[in-house]
Amino acid sequence: MNNRKRQKLKNTRGVKLNKLQIWNLRQTFATYIAGGLRQFMNRNIYGYPSDLERNEKEDPDGSIAMQEWRAILKEMLWSFEQIANDMKDTPTMKWYGERYKILRNQGISDIDILLSSKLPDIPRDIYQADIKHGERLPHGIDLFAKYFLDLWD
Repeated sequence: MNNRKRQKLKNTRGVKLNKLQIWNLRQTFATYIAGGLRQFMNRNIYGYPSDLERNEKEDPDGSIAMQEWRAILKEMLWSFEQIANDMKDTPTMKWYGERYKILRNQGISDIDILLSSKLPDIPRDIYQADIKHGERLPHGIDLFAKYFLDLWD
């Protein structure tokens, strides 16, 4: 290995990402984080963050805190899976996908669909659902930042 490559690996601490992964770090990181969260959730978890603790009367065995912790983990996972899947599950993307299939079944070509704007305007209820989806996404990321140091057991 020549000195230039050795120095490059030293600067990246041995982590090697290809150009596409670097170009879209958001999706690259989200894929790794979602996979890690999924594996973390699929094992027996015995602890939870201390700020979820209740007093002895409210939660004597910690089961309420553990349920809350699992709900937080699910919310984190949902957000990172959405990003890792390139936001294909948004209400708008689902709606466009359904409309696209209908137009294709009518014999309209891809180019005609794209160039002639044969897709109708998005219905208001889909638009509102998309706004809620967009508001939920950063919530899971914020939870990840808040509880990042608690992701151990």
